[in-house]
Amino acid sequence: MATYKLPSGQKLATFKIDELDWESFKALCDAQKTSASRTLITFIEQSIADGKIDESLLPKPRIASSQNIDVDIDSLETRLMDRLMARLDDRLEAALSGK
Repeated sequence: MATYKLPSGQKLATFKIDELDWESFKALCDAQKTSASRTLITFIEQSIADGKIDESLLPKPRIASSQNIDVDIDSLETRLMDRLMARLDDRLEAALSGK
């Protein structure tokens, strides 16, 4: 089996992305008569030339505040208690009905 050798000075870059997002991105590129690879390469080259990445394209930082954590914990606690109560209700009903 023959293996593909990259031209000198090139790097094969890989990254993880949601499959549906990737397919949607490729479809957008196709509609613009370009490829996903060419679009990403152009983005990288332009960012290097500008010496920065457009702030509107940067991911938003995930800052966990104690308030958000409290809300998340309360939500998890409520869901857990609901599940436990439902299981207890099922077991009590089964015990009372003789099942």
